[in-house]
Amino acid sequence: LDTGSTSSDLVRRLWLDNWFYGITYGAHYDSHKKTQLIIGGATNNYEGQHYNEIIWAQYLPIGTASVYRYDYNYAHKLDANIFARMNYQATKKLNVFVDLQFRTVNYGFSGLDTTGTEILANAKLNFFNPKAGATFRLNEKHLFYYSFSTAQKEPNRNDYKNSTSASRPLAETLYDNELGWKFASNKFSAATNLYYMNYVNQLVLTGKVNDVGAYTRVNVPESYRAGVELEVGYKICKSLSFSANATYSQNKIKNYLEYLDDYDNGGQVVNIYANTDIAFSPSIISAASLTYKWNKGFSATLTEKYVGKQFLDNTYSELRAIDAYAVSSLRLSYSFKPKYFKEITFSVLANNLFN
Repeated sequence: LDTGSTSSDLVRRLWLDNWFYGITYGAHYDSHKKTQLIIGGATNNYEGQHYNEIIWAQYLPIGTASVYRYDYNYAHKLDANIFARMNYQATKKLNVFVDLQFRTVNYGFSGLDTTGTEILANAKLNFFNPKAGATFRLNEKHLFYYSFSTAQKEPNRNDYKNSTSASRPLAETLYDNELGWKFASNKFSAATNLYYMNYVNQLVLTGKVNDVGAYTRVNVPESYRAGVELEVGYKICKSLSFSANATYSQNKIKNYLEYLDDYDNGGQVVNIYANTDIAFSPSIISAASLTYKWNKGFSATLTEKYVGKQFLDNTYSELRAIDAYAVSSLRLSYSFKPKYFKEITFSVLANNLFN
């Protein structure tokens, strides 16, 4: 600094000035017998200006304005898609669907080259996302379904901005299989969903944060999320009902490479982990609620949520893990129907009730 100081206390402000506009369209055909067809799409354009300012500093260079803009980053994103979806009632009990989508993304952003110099870069990606599935209604109470879908997603702005042209992340691809069953009667309901999500180049959190506290992500070639989702609901009596849900899953990276700087010998050390847990992905998540309703619009709901242990990075280290925890909450509500409104509800929530 011109003042002779090499450091200073300061206050900075991170600004956004964004525009988003576009068009959506669609056409619907219904034969009123067996076939429904929907064709549609959307085209959207995003223009974003990200700029950072120092609005106060203990020491400022001589001649610097009171508000000093030290970084300016521009991004634009043109996102267009078109899709066609067909539902076909094959029999009275069997329904099948096919959904085909084509999507293109043109992304311009201020990024870095291999020397670390900021440049205006561009990424253009084309995605084809097919989906298909079927539902089978055995009777009024039982429903079975299966679906297969492909989804592809581009890296976000921070993924692009915080990388160079040599390390720029790739789009991630998901192949999702789901098989489920639903049951519903007057008092009891239940559902089970089995899923296997196979990822190619999934973007996962590493536990590292940047200078504004945002987590950074990297591609991993092979990973998956597999599990079972369970739901139950039971109406105990006219005033009292119970519901619960739980997810048990495995969230694994097949081979993960960790790069650490070797300050003693120079270069980097590579640690290899096989079938390690994906960061911030607990294997157990569950919740249960008990609701009591009075006749005159009063109700109380006690909810218990549980989140299993999760890791802060992808090395499966107990030293970098968040212990499992449970949180209880109580919600009190009162609803009434005045003359000129459909309904008005007042509610009070006490979260983390038992600390």
